[in-house]
Amino acid sequence: MGKFWLKRTELRLSDYLQRLLSPLDCYSAVTLLMPIAIELKNKHDSGSVCLRLFPACILVTENGCKLIDSSEQPSDLFIAPEQKNGGFAGIAADVYAVCAVLRYMLTLNLPAKNDKNNDEASTELDGIINKGMSELPNERFSTMQDLIHALAPFNTGVSEAALVPFVKRREEKKSIEALNIFDATTALNTNEARALTDDSKLNVLESEINLQSTDQPTTPNEVNSIAVVNEDTKTNSQKRTLRRWMLGAAVVCVALVIATGFTWRYLNNCCEQAMEDMDKFLFAEAVGEFEEIPYGEKLFPEESLYIYAGSLMAAEEYAAAETAFSDLNEYREAEAAAKEAKYQKAKYYLETKQFISAQATFLSLVDYKDSNELEKEAQYLYAKKLIAEGDSDLAEPFLRSLDVEGYASSHELLLNICKQKAADKASQKDYYEAFTILEEFSGEEGIDALISDYKDKAYKDAVSVYNKGSYWTAYSMFKKVEGYKHTSDYLTLIEAHTETYRGVDDAKAKEMVRQLKSLLGFADASELIVRDRIFGHTFLVGNWTGSGKYFTMNSEGQISYNLPYFRYGDYYTIQDGAIVLFPEDDEDATKPLFFITVYTEDCIEVFCYKNCESYMLYRQ
Repeated sequence: MGKFWLKRTELRLSDYLQRLLSPLDCYSAVTLLMPIAIELKNKHDSGSVCLRLFPACILVTENGCKLIDSSEQPSDLFIAPEQKNGGFAGIAADVYAVCAVLRYMLTLNLPAKNDKNNDEASTELDGIINKGMSELPNERFSTMQDLIHALAPFNTGVSEAALVPFVKRREEKKSIEALNIFDATTALNTNEARALTDDSKLNVLESEINLQSTDQPTTPNEVNSIAVVNEDTKTNSQKRTLRRWMLGAAVVCVALVIATGFTWRYLNNCCEQAMEDMDKFLFAEAVGEFEEIPYGEKLFPEESLYIYAGSLMAAEEYAAAETAFSDLNEYREAEAAAKEAKYQKAKYYLETKQFISAQATFLSLVDYKDSNELEKEAQYLYAKKLIAEGDSDLAEPFLRSLDVEGYASSHELLLNICKQKAADKASQKDYYEAFTILEEFSGEEGIDALISDYKDKAYKDAVSVYNKGSYWTAYSMFKKVEGYKHTSDYLTLIEAHTETYRGVDDAKAKEMVRQLKSLLGFADASELIVRDRIFGHTFLVGNWTGSGKYFTMNSEGQISYNLPYFRYGDYYTIQDGAIVLFPEDDEDATKPLFFITVYTEDCIEVFCYKNCESYMLYRQ
């Protein structure tokens, strides 16, 4: 674009530093940058951060720097280490960026020489900058206010040398205006010279006529007549000259009016054509058409601002273009163009793999063009990037959100993540988590087989834990696969193992024995049913006979038998399937009499410790 695209009172930071005639002093640098530091401090107070401060985002004015949007990407020089490494970036990262920009302003040119005061100031300011750019965030200034306080001694104003770039701009503007005045003056002088030349020719012609008339002999009367005639002729000549001058002037004025009208109409048509192309978002064409208008910026100042915003679009500086269009408020299609600039900025973010920025920008555009679909695409691509970097857990929420919204590509990627997570859990023998992860995809190809495999392994693990006697752990594991295979039976057995019963008349104990009868032959149900006196009495009460032998237990728990036995103690009890005897005065001095093995509800085997033989008995 031409020079007129930049406001005369503003310069990009890089342009400003290049126009300086001498290095920027510490005091001017701090004074110029202080407005941005204050702006960031206010942003922090409101609960947000910037995280994008670098030279391309800074305009310099005579009153200090100001922050603008830029679609350019900052170099690593202006990014805090934690932000560069993908860690948490907060206020400390903005403090780092301010100090990095300040160092850039001071070191772009060589430092001043032979200036003791400046050297001392530089040393002190270097210390502030070095602290603000420490590698560890907790070693920097804790807030932007602390940095502003540290820089306050240098915020003393801008030197005349630091204002030189703006003085140069004003001189350039005056030179252009002077050149325009000179051109106009030259044209006017040329027209006047032509008019004077024509008048001189007329005077010469009249002189020749007068000379010719004096060559004839004359009498006194003739002389008088001639004198009168000559006087009249001269008067008439002057009148004719005046008329010619007036007529010429009138013709020139009319011609100028006509020419000016045609010229203005032509220039106005050119401008309007450029405006119409701007309204159609044909930015490059509009800018080219407007540049062909002589002094277009002066003739059409408001339109030139519209074109300036278009030139930023043509240059793909979408963030700056959005701001420029927004500043025009409701001028022509500026509002729609601002939205288009934001849309193009979001697409630029997407193309440059800045997926989070792209997603946020598309989201703010709501239903503009295909913003909704592109917002989902940005989210999907970001999830893919996270997966490629090994952060599947971070990617999963994005994919789930897309899956709910019906974004087709996300489902397969989400399924692959979950299958991998399930496989990882299975490798850690956490089979319950493995099949739970996959249950939401039940019915899809190959998933039900995986779920069944993981659930079976979880079930077997629970059985293994049960067999080891860790009943409460087994209980929680069986509850996770409740309804699978014999889980409910195991839960009944665990209850029998862990529940406390008050006595043989306990209704709950009787109900448990009833359930154990239905489970005889499964797991350790046969051992449980004669585990103790309560279960044993409830199950064994009645008459049992076989091979000429009998064993009887009445409802009071008294037993009689003709099985081989020995005399010992005064009482009996049942312990883990064994009927043991013990004396009245020492319950711990037990001696086994019989060991009972339960085969069915109506068949038991009694092992007699007296002769070490077993007898099959049946319920009568």
